[in-house]
Amino acid sequence: MLNRPSKIRAYQTFIDGAWCDAASGKSFETFDPYTGEAWATIPECDKSDVDRACEAAQRAFEAGPWPAMTATARG
Repeated sequence: MLNRPSKIRAYQTFIDGAWCDAASGKSFETFDPYTGEAWATIPECDKSDVDRACEAAQRAFEAGPWPAMTATARG
């Protein structure tokens, strides 16, 4: 059995300007390849999360300051 650290970090995904969990509420553990110990949970995003992120990115590009910026400024 793997030893678990005392605190496993829970990550979220960044969509539409906010940190959030996957819409499904699902997540998975990621493991340190050296120790084999779980060290974090990651949102298990699916199509609905990707669609939401793409729609937010499209809105930001069309209505936000992005279209007026140069590629260098966006970088």
